[in-house]
Amino acid sequence: MPLDKRIDKIEEAFGKDRAFFLDLTDDEKLSNERIRDFQNSKNGYSKWCQYLIDLKERFSKIIPVLQVSDEGSKTIKEAKINLKKQVEFLSENFDIFLYRFPISDQNYKEDLSDIISSSKRSKIICCIDMTFMHQYQGIAEAQRIYNNIIQTLNDGDYKLSKFIVSRTSYPCSQEIKDDYSEFALEEVKLFNEIQKLNKSNLNIYYSDYACINPNRIDVMTRGWIPKIDCPGEETLFLHRKRKGSLEYAVAYCEVAKLMTANKKYKNVRGQLGEDCWGIKQIDLTSLGIPAGMSPRFWISVRLNLAITLRANILSQTSNTAS
Repeated sequence: MPLDKRIDKIEEAFGKDRAFFLDLTDDEKLSNERIRDFQNSKNGYSKWCQYLIDLKERFSKIIPVLQVSDEGSKTIKEAKINLKKQVEFLSENFDIFLYRFPISDQNYKEDLSDIISSSKRSKIICCIDMTFMHQYQGIAEAQRIYNNIIQTLNDGDYKLSKFIVSRTSYPCSQEIKDDYSEFALEEVKLFNEIQKLNKSNLNIYYSDYACINPNRIDVMTRGWIPKIDCPGEETLFLHRKRKGSLEYAVAYCEVAKLMTANKKYKNVRGQLGEDCWGIKQIDLTSLGIPAGMSPRFWISVRLNLAITLRANILSQTSNTAS
């Protein structure tokens, strides 16, 4: 979907007065020529900066995300100059902006030194993007992230105090073997443990991938196993059923019946209410009215449930990021 249409959908769903972060994908499968132009560092990422200024007239609370790329710069020195130009521009025109770096990035401290030298620290939010995390890693990872990254960036020359930690533990479809599975949301464990370690009361905000695996895997032409997921507060559970000789519509109806009979689903339904879009799709399908018959549709149901439930939970606390 073109970028402008996605922006139109944001306005349609949330209006013009809601704060949101705007970033660009680094997934080549989802990118296009316009996005690559915005990510080009030439003249201080001038095309990206101009686009943000144009959008600010429409969305006054937009929060831009810094782009960091070597494209458009012939040397490391030139890349640094272009990054600083972008930071100076965003710092001058926006109240806050976000610097997102993957956990695998070895150069984030160097980038942050350049960013801090070109902006007030109070304007900078750091997003530590941890991408995928396997089961049982949440607590150990929390200690590593807090001690080795967050505390380091809060001390010394950095003195930063606003952080977002983002991760997902939703497995790829090939790892799901059973017709009923339940697994811990390690991203929730991670955040809760980081909050326990946060004795300095830093501003550390929750973020996740809304139960989406970061690796895109296209559905094989020979078919798929109908599956419906439901995220809970600390776990996600799913039902699936091989369709055999059944039509996909019938198979999804059978899976939905299994889901609606699950006590854990009833608890989530009670929290979200029957008017929640994702709940409606499962309920309708369980009644023999298939709401959708493709994996993509049921991924959107899972995403809707994940975002709605987590937003409800986090609305009770102050440290949230969406």
